[in-house]
Amino acid sequence: MKSRTGGTPTRAEIRRAFSHTLRDLRYRANLSQEGIALEVGIDRTYMSALERAKHVPSLEIIYKLLSVLELSFVEFAVHFDYTLKHESSKR
Repeated sequence: MKSRTGGTPTRAEIRRAFSHTLRDLRYRANLSQEGIALEVGIDRTYMSALERAKHVPSLEIIYKLLSVLELSFVEFAVHFDYTLKHESSKR
């Protein structure tokens, strides 16, 4: 994965790609922020912060999010990788 400058993606690019992937997959699952937050056991404002790349979730929270979204880590990684490559190439 290369960043817009051709090197390793920056921390900000990785966080942005994670947050956009999470939001996109939540939309596809037709879930609200509040709905997924309730199922995961987190506050809706924390879910919003995750989707705006303001916080980095723990592995436990990622696991719970993926469980609610009915995705494996591999499936999420495929979406994340695509988003990271696609968004980095736009900049």
